[in-house]
Amino acid sequence: MHAAMRSTVHFLLLTLLVLVSCRKETPRELPYNGVLGASHCGNGVKDGNEEGTDCGGDCPSCVVILPSCLRNTNTVTFSYNTTETQNFTGSTVTTTIEGGQTVINLNTSGKDMRFTFAGTPEPFRKYTVADYPFNLQNDEVYMEWINNSYTYDAYYGSVYYNLIDGQRTLDFCEVYTSTPSIGGYKSVTGNLTFN
Repeated sequence: MHAAMRSTVHFLLLTLLVLVSCRKETPRELPYNGVLGASHCGNGVKDGNEEGTDCGGDCPSCVVILPSCLRNTNTVTFSYNTTETQNFTGSTVTTTIEGGQTVINLNTSGKDMRFTFAGTPEPFRKYTVADYPFNLQNDEVYMEWINNSYTYDAYYGSVYYNLIDGQRTLDFCEVYTSTPSIGGYKSVTGNLTFN
């Protein structure tokens, strides 16, 4: 009996050892977006070394968002009854902070494209054109085209702000601007790429 009991104890210990050694580890849970990354890569805030909110740096790559129309680099086209094209290659770019708003101004040959954002604009985002520069929300941009003595204020459309290969881009399609000289509007489409 002793031998039978010893065999049973050995069998139970061996079975217990096999069961314990086959224990599975708890799987690592994925963040809400299903991608592993640094702990800050899913908190809805641009922090750490991120290039955009929860993307770039230690996080998954940022996704460039662009409008669907055709645009030439550093070219803006204004359309009404006639079409005017302005090339902004080599334009002077200034970025200033005015009253807590960021103003990006591109100037070439007496013509300016001016974009005003609430705070610091975040890349990889689509901004809705606001029809006035006051009390801008974080997802809005105020856009102006200054053609010598005329200022054309945008009042409808979207502007896409990205960071591509270290360069900032502003892309837009069919943004409507007021036309002071004729009382109508101009449709504005373009791409501006700058440092």
